[in-house]
Amino acid sequence: MKRYLSILIILITSFFLAACNNQPSPRALLIRQYDEYIDNDILENEAFDYFINQVSNFIIPGTVVVKAVARDAMNQVRDVREGTGFVYAIFENSLRVVTSLETVKITDETWTLTVEIMDFANRSYSALVLNRSEEYNLAKIKFDTNVAISKIRRIDVSAFVPMDYEPLMMISNYQLSRNSMLMGLLIEKDAETGLYKTDIPADEYALGGAVINTRRQVIGMVVDVEEGFALLLGVTQLRTYLNL
Repeated sequence: MKRYLSILIILITSFFLAACNNQPSPRALLIRQYDEYIDNDILENEAFDYFINQVSNFIIPGTVVVKAVARDAMNQVRDVREGTGFVYAIFENSLRVVTSLETVKITDETWTLTVEIMDFANRSYSALVLNRSEEYNLAKIKFDTNVAISKIRRIDVSAFVPMDYEPLMMISNYQLSRNSMLMGLLIEKDAETGLYKTDIPADEYALGGAVINTRRQVIGMVVDVEEGFALLLGVTQLRTYLNL
């Protein structure tokens, strides 16, 4: 049963781009990860089925791509960055997204930054950076839309600190692949910095990616890549930054 479900997930991500020379493709990673998942038997078939359906129906519609273009005084493009974010708050006609600071960071104060949000349905929105935090390495972004029509969802942030070696899933723009889903484990939590080490493959496009537990709640956000794996800002600091 689980093997068939893994094939379903691979089909969901069938639009992934080919991998870089030194990286396996998201498709290959999913095949390997779900084989390991089956061997470990983390969840029973029914629970696994429910988890995947909820990720597809409720989590992916809350994940966005964040693209930032920096231009100089002559309106020449000087820098282009693309990362991930997720919707943490919804108002009547506007939404709030949290992303990695690196994605919307300005390296020259004379430059002008234009930010674009692309949702799960590939719709594009102009966005405004509300806050940049060096302390948390995160940024808040606002964009406007009719929420009822767009069907964009808010993703819940966990109220609990995850356990070491808890199974997790990262939803991100990994390898410029929309809604890439990769699984892994929480390897270590640093109590001093609030960072979580994982064995989830990541790159610059995964920055800002939401990492969820099997209860479909965010337990951290990708803020850095360490030796090819996602380094997360943990849930305690994330909730503090988002005033949750």
